[in-house]
Amino acid sequence: MQAIRSMFGVVFLFFFFLTSNQSLAQSSKNPKESGKNDSAENKLRISIPVPAPAKGELKREQFKITEDGFPQAIASLEKPNQSVSYGLIIDTSGSMQFRLPELELLARSLINQLSDKDEMALATSKSKEVLLCDLNSRKDLLTDSLRDLSGSGNDIALFDGIVGVADYLKETSKKDRRVIIALTDGGERRSISAVDKVASILSEKNISLFIIQIKGPDPRYQDALFRYSKKTEEQLDFLAKISGGFLLAYAPPAKITRAEIDQLIKPASNFTLPIFERSKATYGVSYFSTNYKFNGRKRNAQLQWQDADGKTNTQKFSYVVPKK
Repeated sequence: MQAIRSMFGVVFLFFFFLTSNQSLAQSSKNPKESGKNDSAENKLRISIPVPAPAKGELKREQFKITEDGFPQAIASLEKPNQSVSYGLIIDTSGSMQFRLPELELLARSLINQLSDKDEMALATSKSKEVLLCDLNSRKDLLTDSLRDLSGSGNDIALFDGIVGVADYLKETSKKDRRVIIALTDGGERRSISAVDKVASILSEKNISLFIIQIKGPDPRYQDALFRYSKKTEEQLDFLAKISGGFLLAYAPPAKITRAEIDQLIKPASNFTLPIFERSKATYGVSYFSTNYKFNGRKRNAQLQWQDADGKTNTQKFSYVVPKK
C-alpha cells in the first residue's frame, strides 16, 4: 500500500510540473497575458481631434470610444486654445540643398503665426539633429537663426530627428501642448529608430506631429515619391495621423529665390495656417489602443459624445498601422 501511495505521489508531481510549465510557456507566448502589452514600447496612443462646440465645455467623461468594435479607455483630453511648444525640424540633407529658400519661406511663415503664449525651437536634421535655436517666444531670434541654414550631401535620418526633438520638448517644455513640425521632402535613409519606436516616443510624450512634404519642378531635385520609397511616406502619414496631426504636400509654383521670400510670406502663411488651427482650436481626445500589432492593417475607431444641448455626436476615425 505504501508503495502504491508513493507511486501516485510521483505521478501527481509529474503532472503538476508538466501543467505548470505549459502554463508558463503559454503566458510567455501571449503578450497580453505576460504583461508585454503594458510595456512602454508597445503602447500606441491615438489622438483624435474634435472641433470645439459653439457653447459649453467638453469633459473627458463625456466621451466613449471603440476601435474595431472594442471599447477603449480615454487616456487624456487636451483643451483648445492652450499654449503650445513647437519643435520645428528642417531637413537640410543633400536632396534639400537646392530648396533652402523654400525651407526658409515655410519656416518664417510658421514663426510669424506664433502667439504670445507659444514658443518654438528650431533644429536641422541630416544624419543627426542639430539645435539651431532653443525654445523661446522671440520671433526675431527664431528668424535670425534661419541664416545658418545650409545643405549637405548627407542622407537624412528624419526618424532619429523626430525622436531627438521629442526628447528635447519633453525635458524643456512647460506649455500645455507639444507639437513637432517637420519640413522635408519625405526622405528617410539612415535612422536607427524604426517607425514603431517613433510611434511609441510620440505616444509616451503625447506629442503631435505635422509633416510638410516639399515637392517641386526643380530639375536638380527629383520628387520624393521617386527618390524614396512609398513605404516611408505611408509611415510619416501614419505617425502624423495617430498623433493628431497630418501630412501636407507643398508644391511651390516655381523656383523661389531668397529675394522673393518677403513677397511670398502671406500665401505661405495661409498654407501653414491649418497646422495652428488643428493644434490650438480643437480638443485632443486620446486613447491607448489595445491592439499594439504593426501588421499593416486598417483600424476603424468611433468616438461619441454629447454636447451642451444633449445631442449625441459621432466622429469616425480610421488609420493603417504599417508593418515594421
